[in-house]
Amino acid sequence: MYFSIYNRLNLHVGASAREVVRATLRKLQRRSRYGRKDRKERHKLLRAMLREHADAGRLYHNVMSGRVG
Repeated sequence: MYFSIYNRLNLHVGASAREVVRATLRKLQRRSRYGRKDRKERHKLLRAMLREHADAGRLYHNVMSGRVG
């Protein structure tokens, strides 16, 4: 569900979690980025982006090690 959003971040699989969070927040509108009422949804999105990033990293390492092909 969040894969397409993650792809729009244009991050390398070696990027740190901090870089993922920063890139995600840059994509949000200013009101959503800082608004108190959107906090739960923002945190849900950030967690999803971190999960997608971890999945992409695992896939990359599996392909590079020859386990997927």
